[in-house]
Amino acid sequence: MAMTERLSSDRRRHLRVPLSAKVTLYHVPSKRTFPARSVDISESGMLMYVPAGTPVSLGQEVELTIEPRVTAQAAPAAQLRHGKVVRVDRPLMLKTAHLPVAVQFEPLP
Repeated sequence: MAMTERLSSDRRRHLRVPLSAKVTLYHVPSKRTFPARSVDISESGMLMYVPAGTPVSLGQEVELTIEPRVTAQAAPAAQLRHGKVVRVDRPLMLKTAHLPVAVQFEPLP
């Protein structure tokens, strides 16, 4: 296990729940939008897959629009979360064909 993976998992304070949802990532530094797909989510952050060419780096600010799951009862509004990139796993990209990116959410007001 790579050191960055171990450090990341050791710092987890909240339970992660699997979630496969459409996400739109707004990359603040480049002022560009990229499609993404969530892998899991917790109260404090999210792991997602983004296209290989997405110009993300550690510490960069992002805005995530998480599309809700639509049910027969209701269609809830999309959730907007602000955060910071805390992990970019380029070596894993070779195995998954996607770029895994972890984002730590800013606390909600």
